[in-house]
Amino acid sequence: MTEFDATRYSISVRKEDTEDGELFVARVAELPDIEIFEESADEAYSEALEVICAAKASFDEDGEQFPEPVVPDSKEYSGRIPVRMAKWMHKKLAEQAE
Repeated sequence: MTEFDATRYSISVRKEDTEDGELFVARVAELPDIEIFEESADEAYSEALEVICAAKASFDEDGEQFPEPVVPDSKEYSGRIPVRMAKWMHKKLAEQAE
């Protein structure tokens, strides 16, 4: 059996304006309920790894299946779809795609 590796999960960290001021927010794509707020990007990332490990342990303890990390798509795409659209629509589509 392979050892659990929290770094394989899709963790995003970005600075955001919050009620408590500007903080770095870490989110995990495979675990949408996780949001970590920290003073630095490194702290947010490290805390996200700890939370993933804690969640995994909790799932294992309860005998539940833990979500697998997203595996990057190996298909080849050209990456080009030339389309012009309004900025608001581009933002909305990018958010939905994420």
